[in-house]
Amino acid sequence: MKNRFIAKKKKGTFLLKSILWLSIATMTLVITFNILLKTTIAGLLGEDELHKNLFQVGTNQKNFLSLDLLNPSDLFKLGLNYKIDYEPSIPVDELKLISKHENDENPLVYIYSTHESETYDSSLVEAYNIKYNVTTGGYILSDYLKDLGIPSYVEKESMADYLHDNGLNYSYSYYASAHYMKKRIEEHPSIKLVIDIHRDALPRYASVASIDGKNYAKVLFVVATDYDGFEKNVSFAEKLNSHLPSAITRGLSKGNGYPPIDFFNQNLKENAILLEIGGTENTIEEVANTMNVVAKAIFETFEEEGR
Repeated sequence: MKNRFIAKKKKGTFLLKSILWLSIATMTLVITFNILLKTTIAGLLGEDELHKNLFQVGTNQKNFLSLDLLNPSDLFKLGLNYKIDYEPSIPVDELKLISKHENDENPLVYIYSTHESETYDSSLVEAYNIKYNVTTGGYILSDYLKDLGIPSYVEKESMADYLHDNGLNYSYSYYASAHYMKKRIEEHPSIKLVIDIHRDALPRYASVASIDGKNYAKVLFVVATDYDGFEKNVSFAEKLNSHLPSAITRGLSKGNGYPPIDFFNQNLKENAILLEIGGTENTIEEVANTMNVVAKAIFETFEEEGR
């Protein structure tokens, strides 16, 4: 009887030790795999600070520092598909850009996106819950304008939140953007140019241009008509368009707004334009390349007009 008890005890001890070592091995493999994979992807991003910042936000790498080995559920926080615990009104990919961005008190350019949820190709990082969208493009444009000495203001308020708070559906998005546009114009009389950034639904072959081995997202200027003063908006859009490489621009599209669009808000301010930047298959690099060119076109147009 005693020997049988000892044998059972040894068997139980061996089982516990096996489970413990198996758990340690599993944890080690999970941690090692995630670190190696994330390090590899980070290496692929190279010196691209924009991607690095968004990558770090999307993967929530603070979890490495706060891992509780006694809590098995914490291991899943290291997984590639781990979602950040909250759902901010601002898209996840904007958080890092917004944290470093400072709107100027006397902006010359006001940038917003009526359809803020329009996204670009994010296949490289979509597993990390990161989506590059038109608002991201707005911050990139603002950064390039700042480099050229042109102060700007990028709208940080969420159009989706405005619609939700006022019981409106998506088709009323221009009511939301008009609300903020009017507010910013009143707060900042220094504003000389208003840009509403959108993304078209074009296939890649129609939305990308290559110049000297570098890819760009194509640009379409859209100006509504049939309201007082639309000629000035058309004229300004044509001047901007003339400063872009012909391979990049898709030209100028004129048309009337329709309820509830209300002329794309362009009846509210002189030099108000809408830019369609690229399509669904354009990468954020291509969008950034284009924003650099657009910023230079704005600078040159302002120089011509003595602003």
